[in-house]
Amino acid sequence: MKKVSLLLCAFAMLITLAGCKDAKANISDGKTKLVTINKTSISKNDLYGVLKSNSSSAVLNLIQKQLYELEKIEITDAMKKEAQKNIDEIKKSYKSDKEFKEALQNAGMKDENDYLNKIAYPAQQRAELIKKYAKDNKNKVFEKYHPVKASVIKCDKKDNADQALKALNEKQNIDEVSKRFGKKDEVSNGKEQIVFANSGISQVVYDKISQTSKAGLVNEVIADEATSSYYVIYIHSVDPNSYSNEAIDAISNGAYDITNDMLKFYADKYKLEIYDIDAYNQLKASNPDLIK
Repeated sequence: MKKVSLLLCAFAMLITLAGCKDAKANISDGKTKLVTINKTSISKNDLYGVLKSNSSSAVLNLIQKQLYELEKIEITDAMKKEAQKNIDEIKKSYKSDKEFKEALQNAGMKDENDYLNKIAYPAQQRAELIKKYAKDNKNKVFEKYHPVKASVIKCDKKDNADQALKALNEKQNIDEVSKRFGKKDEVSNGKEQIVFANSGISQVVYDKISQTSKAGLVNEVIADEATSSYYVIYIHSVDPNSYSNEAIDAISNGAYDITNDMLKFYADKYKLEIYDIDAYNQLKASNPDLIK
């Protein structure tokens, strides 16, 4: 059961029809419109077989499918390759192919191809649409997330942080300084990266970075009392236009709230309208920004 949950959680944010294979409904008014987007209607027949209680997820899934078509986000060979790579990684957590297939079936999938078509490929399309949204709205996105190119060293003792700061003032190599004085950390490891709001870095560190207007060494140790950690920061550039593609990629892949911004943008662009009161109420509860 734990591994089935893992399989589901891996793509839980994709808003798919997974898990609804046994739902049935008698729809007498199947041609009644639930949603219109860019003059394309989604009817109750489109939702046949989907549980009423899950209609918000189902409608969102269909809305996103329409958006992929409208924005010409096609499934490419590169997407298929990446999707297969992801599913191969998931397979490694299972003892055998049989166990993996059983997990797929328990998650509402017929087989691996069903999983790819319903979940993995749409995930790639969704990621591509987010990136397109970020590129087309670059100034707005940069204003919200304030991406900065920086290196951050995390230390578990202030003395180590002081020594790291001293070494960087002496123009020593930042990678070597991080190895000598830094604490092993996936994010704050001295590597050059794009740091932005909601990127997972310590909030006090991001606050300091966002308040710094020029490149260079931040000549003080930043203490995070909540985690008893100490940070040394080197800012490589504060102009996101000079590393635009890197910033867009980082934000598209790492900002947890950019999906909602993207959906709202395209809902407004294509004049999303909700006619069914149940679908309206559930969408309003789960995705209030989509509903005006």
